[in-house]
Amino acid sequence: MSSVNQSPRILAVDPGTRYMGVAFLVGPELIRADVEHVREPGMDPKDITKKAQLVLGRWIEHYQPEVLAVEQAFFAQSKRSNHLQRVIKAVDDLAAAKRIPVQMYPPTIVRRLICRQGRPTRIAVARVIATEYFPWLRLYYEKEAQKSWWRKHYWTHLFDAIAVGLACHAQAGHRRRVRQTA
Repeated sequence: MSSVNQSPRILAVDPGTRYMGVAFLVGPELIRADVEHVREPGMDPKDITKKAQLVLGRWIEHYQPEVLAVEQAFFAQSKRSNHLQRVIKAVDDLAAAKRIPVQMYPPTIVRRLICRQGRPTRIAVARVIATEYFPWLRLYYEKEAQKSWWRKHYWTHLFDAIAVGLACHAQAGHRRRVRQTA
């Protein structure tokens, strides 16, 4: 844990084979979040995993996180995607090489944590984060909300990564409270 304020330094990742959402949080405070391109047209699948590791390696070197929070492949389509499974394994391998603990979170649990009421969809998570947590992200949410449901969403990767980071922080706070009472 950080000695300054005991808040964990969390690098949160929403892995994907085209876009990867990445967010860095210190405790509940969002320091930076972005959507990284991991696949360019015509790219070999093996190069996608290398690029994902390269991108995350830069984030790790710059921010020195204490934990890597990663959204699990949970739904049927993503569980069956060999490319996505390779990207997740590459993220895990990079974390192991850098000796950073990895916490995996299923999207259903993360969404329920953020959206306490209503149906927890990706766009609902984006709305809650942009209105209740970080209002300066509202413009990105509005861009996503204006799209039709079948269009490819870009900024939802950013919101998913932030949500995973917030879930990791909530879990870390719970673990600290349990240790203090023991």
